[in-house]
Amino acid sequence: MLDTDAAVTATELLRFGHSWAAVHPIHTARPSPAHPAGRYLLTLTPTAHADTGLQAASPTINRHRYLPR
Repeated sequence: MLDTDAAVTATELLRFGHSWAAVHPIHTARPSPAHPAGRYLLTLTPTAHADTGLQAASPTINRHRYLPR
């Protein structure tokens, strides 16, 4: 179930060509009163979230930063 803010965001994002699968993570990661700086989005396809204002990171692209040497 979507709240009013999520429904408005979903409508805007769908109008601008984002897929329904991308709408929920975009809304969840954007800044909100509970998370003023927004949240990081961990995704296998960070380019799918380009131009959304999100801080998207990929565990496969950035794995050298997290794996022990």
